[in-house]
Amino acid sequence: MKNFLSVFFRSSDDKEKIKLRREFENEKQRFTNELKKKDISFLLDNMESSEYFSNIVVEKQKVLKSYGSEDSIGHYVRAQVRDLKNLEFKNKLISFLDQEEYYDKKDKIYTCLSSLCGNTNNEEIYYFLMKQLNNEENYKIEILQGLWKFQKTIDYDIEPIKSIILHGKYYERLAAIEALKNSDHPEIHDFLLKEFKTSGDDFMLKILWVIWKTSTEETIPVLEKGKRKSKDRYLRLEIEKLIDDIKDRK
Repeated sequence: MKNFLSVFFRSSDDKEKIKLRREFENEKQRFTNELKKKDISFLLDNMESSEYFSNIVVEKQKVLKSYGSEDSIGHYVRAQVRDLKNLEFKNKLISFLDQEEYYDKKDKIYTCLSSLCGNTNNEEIYYFLMKQLNNEENYKIEILQGLWKFQKTIDYDIEPIKSIILHGKYYERLAAIEALKNSDHPEIHDFLLKEFKTSGDDFMLKILWVIWKTSTEETIPVLEKGKRKSKDRYLRLEIEKLIDDIKDRK
Protein backbone atom coordinates (compact mmCIF):
# COMPACT_ATOMS: atom_id res chain seq x y z
CA MET A 1 0.00 0.00 0.00
CA LYS A 2 2.85 2.33 0.89
CA ASN A 3 4.55 1.70 -2.44
CA PHE A 4 1.27 2.24 -4.28
CA LEU A 5 0.74 5.64 -2.64
CA SER A 6 4.33 6.61 -3.36
CA VAL A 7 3.93 5.80 -7.04
CA PHE A 8 0.53 7.53 -7.16
CA PHE A 9 1.78 10.79 -5.69
CA ARG A 10 4.92 10.70 -7.80
CA SER A 11 2.78 10.24 -10.91
CA SER A 12 0.53 13.14 -9.93
CA ASP A 13 3.59 15.28 -9.27
CA ASP A 14 5.03 14.44 -12.70
CA LYS A 15 1.76 15.38 -14.38
CA GLU A 16 1.71 18.70 -12.56
CA LYS A 17 5.25 19.44 -13.69
CA ILE A 18 4.49 18.53 -17.30
CA LYS A 19 1.44 20.78 -17.22
CA LEU A 20 3.45 23.63 -15.72
CA ARG A 21 6.21 23.30 -18.32
CA ARG A 22 3.60 23.45 -21.08
CA GLU A 23 1.96 26.53 -19.53
CA PHE A 24 5.37 28.17 -19.17
CA GLU A 25 6.17 27.60 -22.86
CA ASN A 26 2.78 28.99 -23.86
CA GLU A 27 3.37 32.05 -21.70
CA LYS A 28 6.78 32.59 -23.29
CA GLN A 29 5.18 32.54 -26.74
CA ARG A 30 2.44 34.92 -25.62
CA PHE A 31 4.96 37.41 -24.25
CA THR A 32 7.16 37.13 -27.37
CA ASN A 33 4.17 37.92 -29.58
CA GLU A 34 3.24 40.82 -27.34
CA LEU A 35 6.75 42.25 -27.62
CA LYS A 36 6.44 42.44 -31.41
CA LYS A 37 3.75 45.09 -30.94
CA LYS A 38 5.80 47.23 -28.56
CA ASP A 39 7.36 50.57 -29.47
CA ILE A 40 11.13 50.92 -29.67
CA SER A 41 11.13 52.98 -26.47
CA PHE A 42 9.86 49.98 -24.53
CA LEU A 43 12.65 47.82 -25.94
CA LEU A 44 15.30 50.39 -25.00
CA ASP A 45 13.92 50.70 -21.47
CA ASN A 46 13.79 46.96 -20.85
CA MET A 47 16.85 45.45 -22.55
CA GLU A 48 18.50 44.91 -19.17
CA SER A 49 15.34 44.29 -17.14
CA SER A 50 15.63 41.46 -14.61
CA GLU A 51 11.93 41.57 -13.75
CA TYR A 52 9.94 38.40 -14.40
CA PHE A 53 8.07 38.43 -17.70
CA SER A 54 5.08 36.63 -16.16
CA ASN A 55 3.64 35.61 -12.80
CA ILE A 56 4.05 31.98 -13.84
CA VAL A 57 7.80 32.32 -13.34
CA VAL A 58 7.43 32.23 -9.54
CA GLU A 59 5.43 29.01 -9.70
CA LYS A 60 7.87 27.50 -12.19
CA GLN A 61 10.82 28.25 -9.93
CA LYS A 62 9.02 26.88 -6.87
CA VAL A 63 7.74 23.64 -8.41
CA LEU A 64 10.42 22.83 -10.99
CA LYS A 65 13.35 24.35 -9.08
CA SER A 66 14.30 25.89 -12.42
CA TYR A 67 16.01 29.28 -12.66
CA GLY A 68 17.48 30.98 -15.70
CA SER A 69 17.78 34.02 -17.94
CA GLU A 70 14.55 33.04 -19.71
CA ASP A 71 12.66 34.14 -16.59
CA SER A 72 13.41 37.84 -17.17
CA ILE A 73 11.87 40.45 -19.45
CA GLY A 74 15.32 41.47 -20.66
CA HIS A 75 15.99 38.02 -22.12
CA TYR A 76 13.07 38.33 -24.55
CA VAL A 77 13.66 41.99 -25.30
CA ARG A 78 17.27 41.30 -26.32
CA ALA A 79 16.08 38.46 -28.57
CA GLN A 80 13.59 40.86 -30.14
CA VAL A 81 16.34 43.43 -30.70
CA ARG A 82 18.59 40.85 -32.37
CA ASP A 83 15.77 40.17 -34.84
CA LEU A 84 14.73 43.82 -35.29
CA LYS A 85 13.34 44.52 -38.77
CA ASN A 86 10.88 47.40 -38.36
CA LEU A 87 12.33 50.29 -40.37
CA GLU A 88 9.74 52.62 -38.86
CA PHE A 89 12.05 52.67 -35.82
CA LYS A 90 15.00 54.03 -37.83
CA ASN A 91 14.39 57.78 -37.63
CA LYS A 92 13.19 57.60 -34.05
CA LEU A 93 16.34 55.77 -32.94
CA ILE A 94 18.60 58.25 -34.70
CA SER A 95 16.73 61.18 -33.15
CA PHE A 96 17.12 59.64 -29.67
CA LEU A 97 20.90 60.02 -29.95
CA ASP A 98 20.51 63.79 -29.64
CA GLN A 99 17.99 63.70 -26.81
CA GLU A 100 19.29 64.19 -23.28
CA GLU A 101 16.78 61.76 -21.74
CA TYR A 102 18.29 58.95 -23.84
CA TYR A 103 21.93 59.85 -23.24
CA ASP A 104 22.50 56.90 -20.90
CA LYS A 105 20.95 54.55 -23.46
CA LYS A 106 23.24 55.35 -26.39
CA ASP A 107 24.79 51.90 -26.24
CA LYS A 108 21.35 50.31 -26.55
CA ILE A 109 20.33 52.70 -29.34
CA TYR A 110 23.39 51.76 -31.38
CA THR A 111 22.75 48.07 -30.69
CA CYS A 112 19.24 48.48 -32.11
CA LEU A 113 20.44 50.46 -35.14
CA SER A 114 23.17 47.96 -35.92
CA SER A 115 20.75 45.04 -35.65
CA LEU A 116 18.17 46.85 -37.78
CA CYS A 117 20.83 47.58 -40.39
CA GLY A 118 22.00 43.97 -40.57
CA ASN A 119 18.51 42.49 -40.65
CA THR A 120 17.15 44.83 -43.34
CA ASN A 121 20.32 45.59 -45.35
CA ASN A 122 19.42 49.26 -45.13
CA GLU A 123 21.98 51.46 -46.89
CA GLU A 124 21.04 54.66 -45.08
CA ILE A 125 21.58 53.13 -41.64
CA TYR A 126 24.84 51.55 -42.78
CA TYR A 127 26.39 54.83 -43.86
CA PHE A 128 25.08 56.57 -40.75
CA LEU A 129 26.82 53.95 -38.62
CA MET A 130 30.03 54.25 -40.64
CA LYS A 131 30.04 57.97 -39.87
CA GLN A 132 29.39 57.28 -36.20
CA LEU A 133 32.33 54.88 -36.04
CA ASN A 134 34.53 57.90 -36.64
CA ASN A 135 32.55 60.23 -34.37
CA GLU A 136 31.90 58.05 -31.32
CA GLU A 137 34.65 57.12 -28.91
CA ASN A 138 32.80 54.73 -26.63
CA TYR A 139 30.23 52.78 -28.65
CA LYS A 140 32.15 51.16 -31.48
CA ILE A 141 31.34 47.58 -30.43
CA GLU A 142 27.60 48.31 -30.30
CA ILE A 143 27.78 49.98 -33.71
CA LEU A 144 29.59 47.02 -35.24
CA GLN A 145 27.91 44.03 -33.65
CA GLY A 146 25.00 43.62 -36.08
CA LEU A 147 26.84 44.52 -39.28
CA TRP A 148 28.07 40.99 -39.99
CA LYS A 149 24.63 40.30 -41.48
CA PHE A 150 24.80 43.31 -43.82
CA GLN A 151 25.65 42.35 -47.42
CA LYS A 152 28.67 44.56 -48.12
CA THR A 153 28.94 44.59 -51.90
CA ILE A 154 32.02 46.11 -53.47
CA ASP A 155 30.44 49.57 -53.74
CA TYR A 156 30.06 49.93 -49.95
CA ASP A 157 32.73 51.76 -47.98
CA ILE A 158 34.35 49.46 -45.41
CA GLU A 159 37.38 51.61 -44.58
CA PRO A 160 36.04 52.68 -41.14
CA ILE A 161 35.77 49.00 -40.19
CA LYS A 162 39.25 48.19 -41.46
CA SER A 163 40.65 51.17 -39.57
CA ILE A 164 39.33 49.78 -36.29
CA ILE A 165 40.94 46.40 -36.99
CA LEU A 166 44.26 48.20 -37.37
CA HIS A 167 43.97 50.81 -34.63
CA GLY A 168 41.08 49.90 -32.31
CA LYS A 169 41.04 48.46 -28.81
CA TYR A 170 41.05 44.70 -28.22
CA TYR A 171 37.29 43.99 -28.25
CA GLU A 172 36.62 46.68 -30.84
CA ARG A 173 39.01 44.92 -33.20
CA LEU A 174 37.30 41.57 -32.63
CA ALA A 175 33.90 43.14 -33.37
CA ALA A 176 35.29 44.81 -36.50
CA ILE A 177 36.70 41.55 -37.86
CA GLU A 178 33.33 39.86 -37.44
CA ALA A 179 31.61 42.84 -39.09
CA LEU A 180 33.51 42.08 -42.31
CA LYS A 181 31.53 38.89 -42.84
CA ASN A 182 29.37 38.94 -45.98
CA SER A 183 31.72 41.29 -47.79
CA ASP A 184 32.39 41.09 -51.53
CA HIS A 185 35.51 43.27 -51.33
CA PRO A 186 38.35 41.26 -52.91
CA GLU A 187 41.05 42.85 -50.74
CA ILE A 188 39.47 41.64 -47.50
CA HIS A 189 41.00 38.16 -47.71
CA ASP A 190 44.61 39.32 -48.00
CA PHE A 191 44.02 42.13 -45.51
CA LEU A 192 42.78 39.69 -42.85
CA LEU A 193 45.31 37.01 -43.73
CA LYS A 194 48.06 39.51 -42.98
CA GLU A 195 46.47 40.13 -39.56
CA PHE A 196 46.15 36.37 -39.06
CA LYS A 197 49.93 35.95 -39.32
CA THR A 198 50.64 38.24 -36.38
CA SER A 199 47.55 37.73 -34.21
CA GLY A 200 46.75 35.69 -31.12
CA ASP A 201 44.19 32.91 -30.84
CA ASP A 202 41.05 35.05 -30.38
CA PHE A 203 41.78 37.10 -33.48
CA MET A 204 42.85 34.12 -35.58
CA LEU A 205 39.56 32.37 -34.83
CA LYS A 206 37.47 35.42 -35.81
CA ILE A 207 39.50 35.89 -38.98
CA LEU A 208 39.16 32.22 -39.84
CA TRP A 209 35.37 32.44 -39.94
CA VAL A 210 35.47 35.53 -42.20
CA ILE A 211 37.95 34.17 -44.76
CA TRP A 212 36.54 30.63 -44.83
CA LYS A 213 34.83 30.87 -48.23
CA THR A 214 37.58 32.90 -49.91
CA SER A 215 40.48 30.71 -48.79
CA THR A 216 42.38 28.75 -51.43
CA GLU A 217 45.36 26.40 -51.61
CA GLU A 218 47.60 29.47 -51.37
CA THR A 219 46.10 30.13 -47.93
CA ILE A 220 47.05 26.71 -46.53
CA PRO A 221 50.70 27.48 -45.60
CA VAL A 222 49.59 30.46 -43.53
CA LEU A 223 46.90 28.37 -41.86
CA GLU A 224 49.33 25.58 -41.06
CA LYS A 225 51.76 28.05 -39.51
CA GLY A 226 48.94 29.46 -37.40
CA LYS A 227 48.00 25.97 -36.28
CA ARG A 228 51.56 25.23 -35.17
CA LYS A 229 51.69 28.54 -33.28
CA SER A 230 48.40 28.10 -31.42
CA LYS A 231 47.92 26.06 -28.25
CA ASP A 232 44.14 26.40 -28.40
CA ARG A 233 42.65 22.99 -29.23
CA TYR A 234 39.41 24.37 -30.66
CA LEU A 235 41.22 26.83 -32.93
CA ARG A 236 43.56 24.11 -34.16
CA LEU A 237 40.56 21.89 -35.00
CA GLU A 238 38.87 24.74 -36.88
CA ILE A 239 42.05 25.37 -38.88
CA GLU A 240 42.18 21.67 -39.75
CA LYS A 241 38.53 21.81 -40.89
CA LEU A 242 39.22 24.76 -43.16
CA ILE A 243 42.31 23.11 -44.67
CA ASP A 244 40.28 19.94 -45.34
CA ASP A 245 37.49 22.02 -46.82
CA ILE A 246 39.91 23.79 -49.18
CA LYS A 247 41.34 20.44 -50.33
CA ASP A 248 37.85 19.02 -50.91
CA ARG A 249 36.98 21.88 -53.27
CA LYS A 250 39.20 20.45 -56.00
